[in-house]
Amino acid sequence: MLQGRVHHRIEWPGLSADEKAEGWVLPCVAVADSDVVLWQPLSSPPCTTSSA
Repeated sequence: MLQGRVHHRIEWPGLSADEKAEGWVLPCVAVADSDVVLWQPLSSPPCTTSSA
């Protein structure tokens, strides 16, 4: 998370203390307390195959 505040609906959402300190959130159990800006890492290019 780049900006904003959230709280998680469960006490320990599966993040380490270091991950929380780095701004990681689990959107599936997080509730926004303000406007938020999330960072999404780039995914790998899609895997393609040839039928030949």
